[in-house]
Amino acid sequence: MTKKIVIGIIIVFNIIYFSSNLYAIYHGDYLLKYNDLASITGSFSVTIAIFLFFKDFINSDSILNFKKSLSFWITVGLLIYYLGTIPITTLMNSMQSITKSEVHLLFNVQYILVTIMYCIFIFGALWSQKKE
Repeated sequence: MTKKIVIGIIIVFNIIYFSSNLYAIYHGDYLLKYNDLASITGSFSVTIAIFLFFKDFINSDSILNFKKSLSFWITVGLLIYYLGTIPITTLMNSMQSITKSEVHLLFNVQYILVTIMYCIFIFGALWSQKKE
């Protein structure tokens, strides 16, 4: 069931992505304006897929030893990153109307989210290594 939902999410995302790009090309905004609709849809799609992974992970026997599961740590890092970047992505096209210090703050938040995500990846990779 999860696989069918993820395939449906991929199809819906691709339809939204291509139709929003065609709309931008038709109106002459292609490459002039950030395609925030596709980016936000992609972030929500990844977030939904991550929650579906967590649902399957919780229902499996792997939950007993989640600390040693690299896939668990990767999904935690991705979840933190994508949930944190959705608000920033929604503001991308209106960044011209906000002050430079606010833009600087948003990019610092983005930088912190990326750093946290990669730290979780590294932590998960180190934690899940088999000791000889």
